[in-house]
Amino acid sequence: MGWIRESTRLTSFLMPCPVRVFGSQERDEALRWLTSLPEGPGISHRLTESEVLVIEVEKPLRAPDFDALALTVDSWLRTHAELAGVVTHAREFPGWENIGGLIRHVRFIRDHHRKVGKIALAADSRTVTLVPQLANRFVQAEVRRFEYDELNDAPAWAADPPTR
Repeated sequence: MGWIRESTRLTSFLMPCPVRVFGSQERDEALRWLTSLPEGPGISHRLTESEVLVIEVEKPLRAPDFDALALTVDSWLRTHAELAGVVTHAREFPGWENIGGLIRHVRFIRDHHRKVGKIALAADSRTVTLVPQLANRFVQAEVRRFEYDELNDAPAWAADPPTR
């Protein structure tokens, strides 16, 4: 049983859903764990009148979250040349639920960054402080960080034309 538990722990990041091993005597605990799993998305998003997509992140990012974002952005881009900006609002960066979420995140950026003027990150996480320097080397959009509580300032900045 130990080898199953250990191999599952090592490969669980590759699975498209949360995975945990329970012993045959732990049925009730397994059922409690299953019913405690989140059913809804880890993010919510809205498109403002100023053509800025605001994304609220609360849970680890999942592949379906990026499918929903792509649906919104692609629908918008069918009738518009670009999206003025994207604002991501998160107290702390929660990471990705699994490798599928990470891959879908990278694909979403790859497929859309040339059609977004500005990207704002409104977050207090230490990790996020590094993102603008890294992102400005890989994406066409102008990237800036804001404090978590500056959510009103971030969409206003993102709505203004890029300075590049």
